[in-house]
Amino acid sequence: MSSKQNVQLLAFLADVLFVFSRFQQKLQKDSTTLVDMQMRVSKVQTQVTALKDTPLTGGWQETLSKQSVEGEDEDTYLKGIKLASFVRRREKHHLFVSDKRDFAAVRNEDTLQEFLCQRFSIDEVVTS
Repeated sequence: MSSKQNVQLLAFLADVLFVFSRFQQKLQKDSTTLVDMQMRVSKVQTQVTALKDTPLTGGWQETLSKQSVEGEDEDTYLKGIKLASFVRRREKHHLFVSDKRDFAAVRNEDTLQEFLCQRFSIDEVVTS
């Protein structure tokens, strides 16, 4: 069991990994050529950027936002299974270090887009 912030973060990362797994599968097809790379890279960059604003259709973020239920004890449930608890894991230990991660900060991070731009900018010379 985890905090609600961690569950949201896991759902977001699961959606990002799904987008990347589909991207990898398309790149590994026998029919994909070097010319197709630029189109596929720009498409995955657009999809990752769109994840910041809207959840992936049928993804974990959408499932959590539509089907999760807040209980009377401020815990989060999905189909009767307790996902997140309001109680902190460490009440006494590590008083000077936070065990909470801000979901919005990770979601709005641009490192992934920057990596894609830098990595595939090398191939732009070849494709043009």
